Amino acid sequence: MCTSGSRNATNAYLKVTIGDRVVDCLIDSGAEKSIFPVQYVQKSWLQETDESIQDVNGREVPVIG
Repeated sequence: MCTSGSRNATNAYLKVTIGDRVVDCLIDSGAEKSIFPVQYVQKSWLQETDESIQDVNGREVPVIG
């Protein structure tokens, strides 16, 4: 387990309710965007976008809305 002072790695997660599901979400305060797996969102919540994102290795991550 990684620790920094009295905080540990588990503090980076927050329980979030998405629709009728409760999921653990990683908090990344340095991220430019927030992303969720498609199985956690309803299609009606999405808006078309032409934005794109890359993962830490520079690979394109598909964005559906």
